[in-house]
Amino acid sequence: VADRLRPFVANRRLEIVVWPGCSEPEPCQWDEEKIEGVVEELLINAIKASPDGSRIDVGADQRDGGVEIVVLDHGVGVPEGQQERMFEPFVTMRDALHHGSGLFDFGGEGVGIGLPTARLWVERHGGRLTAQLNETHPGMRLSIWLPRTAAERKSMSTSRSPSSRTTSLWINRS
Repeated sequence: VADRLRPFVANRRLEIVVWPGCSEPEPCQWDEEKIEGVVEELLINAIKASPDGSRIDVGADQRDGGVEIVVLDHGVGVPEGQQERMFEPFVTMRDALHHGSGLFDFGGEGVGIGLPTARLWVERHGGRLTAQLNETHPGMRLSIWLPRTAAERKSMSTSRSPSSRTTSLWINRS
């Protein structure tokens, strides 16, 4: 995913840092295309929100019987109490005065369907997609939690379920 975004990262002089310890592949039964799309959407939003020359942290770890994937940006964040609005269709939280750089506009402001769609795919896999202010520095912490296998998935409210193709994800096993 990061390779597809490399031109945008380079133009903004951003650095994507993968957390140490994310080095052993762990097989997970997810629709690989959909979950990669979700991670790409989170990274695109982090690129849009991050100031030029800053970094974006990405990592995965085993948590609560599943896998958590985290994307941290160093932007101004979204005010407390407003984070859930990020997942409403056609709502954009971007403030042009505080986000982006002016040196390279990452395709302008979206129409507000990326994060709602991402959350839908995560929920269809029996998981959660949440957003909160980062506790250690300015910016947002977007977190995906997914069960590792189809057998671990919660009951889904729809008859359409994701593919159970196995994909490998690098997770922190410490």
